[in-house]
Amino acid sequence: MFNILQLSAEVLIEIFSSLFFTDILHCKLACRTFSEVISNSARLTYQIELQKAGMLDNPNCFMPMTDKLKMLKDRELAWATLDHKFVSTVEVPHEPSGLHDITPGAFLLGIEMQDEEFSTNGLQSLRLPSREGEEGFPQWSQFNLGMKILDFRPAIEEHDMIAFVVIVPCEEQTGWAKIMAVLRLYSNLDKAPAIALKPDIVVCYIQTDGITDPSVSIEIGGENLAIVVASDLGNLFIFNWKTGEQKHSTKDGPIIVYNLDIVFLREDILLHPCSHSNALLVYQVPQASCTDVQHQEEVVEQIYTLRLPALSSQSEYTGISVRTDPVCTSHAGFPRHVASTRPFTNDTSSSIIVFNFQVACRKDNSLTNWVAVVHKKSLLDFMKAEDRGKCNSSTSEIHSDIPWHHWSRSRTRWFKVDVYNSLFRMNSAGQRYVQLTGPEAGSEDDDDDDRHNTIHLFDFNPFHVKFMEKRGLQLLSEHHLIVLNVVGADGHGSDEENRIDSLDTEGVFDDPLEGYLPYVELIIDAGTDVDYDALFMDEERLVGIRTEEHTYKMKTEIINLLVHFILEQSLAAGSG
Repeated sequence: MFNILQLSAEVLIEIFSSLFFTDILHCKLACRTFSEVISNSARLTYQIELQKAGMLDNPNCFMPMTDKLKMLKDRELAWATLDHKFVSTVEVPHEPSGLHDITPGAFLLGIEMQDEEFSTNGLQSLRLPSREGEEGFPQWSQFNLGMKILDFRPAIEEHDMIAFVVIVPCEEQTGWAKIMAVLRLYSNLDKAPAIALKPDIVVCYIQTDGITDPSVSIEIGGENLAIVVASDLGNLFIFNWKTGEQKHSTKDGPIIVYNLDIVFLREDILLHPCSHSNALLVYQVPQASCTDVQHQEEVVEQIYTLRLPALSSQSEYTGISVRTDPVCTSHAGFPRHVASTRPFTNDTSSSIIVFNFQVACRKDNSLTNWVAVVHKKSLLDFMKAEDRGKCNSSTSEIHSDIPWHHWSRSRTRWFKVDVYNSLFRMNSAGQRYVQLTGPEAGSEDDDDDDRHNTIHLFDFNPFHVKFMEKRGLQLLSEHHLIVLNVVGADGHGSDEENRIDSLDTEGVFDDPLEGYLPYVELIIDAGTDVDYDALFMDEERLVGIRTEEHTYKMKTEIINLLVHFILEQSLAAGSG
């Protein structure tokens, strides 16, 4: 009779490594043999810590496992205690245009055209440091595309690529312009990716007055490129950027959208927050393109409508945006352009999605800003469960309309925020989200020149929530300036924790903004030397920025980098 305990330690480790870490820990409790094998395996210990942190191992990094494990623990401890290792101050070389993005290891800013304020024709990029005094830092690279850039999106870690959306006047027809997607290598912006058969893709043609440019947005998910062009009505276009071929639009014609923002939940699942229908619209994106004769019947199909909380009769959305980082990859694979000096990176499947809602109330002409946070995986798991229900149902309906209370309460968390936290939305990475707040209006120090900003770091990792509930006070015992809040660790929380005060939502929403998603919040006084207007973040850093008072355009004078994770000096060169 076969006895699993007779297997060698090497074979048992191979078996355990195929499990999720919670199952490995259950196996550890099963018997002494399992406990000893698991406890003595650096590989399994590292895997457990990686999965708890929501990170992926870099298979191209050949650092010893013990070193990777130490660096991972140091990283998590630094974030858990808001212990930044150093602060760097950097001047921006060229006037920023307003376009910006941050991706692991790189900060990107548009360069303003000399004769047209807020318009962009180039890009300036800063590789971000992982250690103090890093050789060659700060070093900006600049690039002039020679065309007016309306938006851009990096896909550096997976494809070493930046995709630009540009507008080009039609020489042959006055009053018309073409919107194009232009693909360039991040490592050499003068070159197009070799795997892109059509690096300059014509998206559409629009009528233009030559004064006002259309609003656009762009997102990349694996091999899919999604672009929204808003002229009169907004249209959504989806391409396979490697072939340059457009995906079929829906059977009902072009996809009409009412907001610019879109996000890929998965390479083949696209989400669009829609103010017109007060819902999150979810689309299935086919793998085939329009020219694939074998799959001509496959189209971009709306599969879900996830309703948002009902607005009051006096309210309307004036803006909705959405952000997740890192972006999804092709076939959920490891991004192959992550530097070999970086031992791990955030797992895109574990990351949160942050929605920003701006609501106008006609009753008192007020504007309020709200944030909702949800795990990407929880939305995908919910839809997967609904799909199973469809298979067991007699109906053949493809599209499902899901009420707000049915999908949201256990999966979301809502916050009321100020305008800066709504405008500057590059403020999440992995399962963390950051807010920067000023002193409360009307507070005792409201007129005090020494009043401080406050950093609020939220962690939605469920395993961190449980850990900080049990050991957070002990962990922070020497960090007296940090306030710790752990909300919903039992999966429920109090009504006060889970519902935004009804006075705050009065006249804005008819439905209560209830959300039970647990989180850890660390609050720290930023101090008088941290005079920021907003914070960005990537998986290693917080980036503080200052803006002009009325335009909200970033100033050229300063960017501060608060680095929470420090690579060993011998391994940090060329990190990105």
